[in-house]
Amino acid sequence: MQTLVVPLTAQLRTLLNTTTADASWMLTATLLAGAVLTPIAGGPGNIFGQRRMLVISLALLIIRSVPCTP
Repeated sequence: MQTLVVPLTAQLRTLLNTTTADASWMLTATLLAGAVLTPIAGGPGNIFGQRRMLVISLALLIIRSVPCTP
């Protein structure tokens, strides 16, 4: 999911009416969010179980992705 933005960088430039450098910050934002959220999700994974947290994370990803589909 983090690298999903890479092929879209050129299209984001035209969609957002901005420069390529500014559009590439979208990639930086997704990588930063992943770096921050991984340890945050790891803590409950040690308490409640890694498999349960993986299933919860996957369910959240699917639920949040459904509105984005055309």
